[in-house]
Amino acid sequence: MRYRRPVVLFGDLERARDLPPEVATAKTVDEAVAFVQRHLARSAAAAERGGGFGPAPE
Repeated sequence: MRYRRPVVLFGDLERARDLPPEVATAKTVDEAVAFVQRHLARSAAAAERGGGFGPAPE
C-alpha cells in the first residue's frame, strides 16, 4: 500500500479483517487471477497515457 501497488489477499480471508479496506480479497484462484488481469490492464492503459502507479507521494 505504501508504494501504491494493488494488493490482493488470497486464501485465509479471516486475516483480512485487520487490513485496510483498499486490500482486495480473493476466495478462489479465479478471483485472484481476475484481480491481477484487471490491474495489469489498468497499468498498461496508464502507461499508454504516460502515467502509471508511480512512487508514493512524500
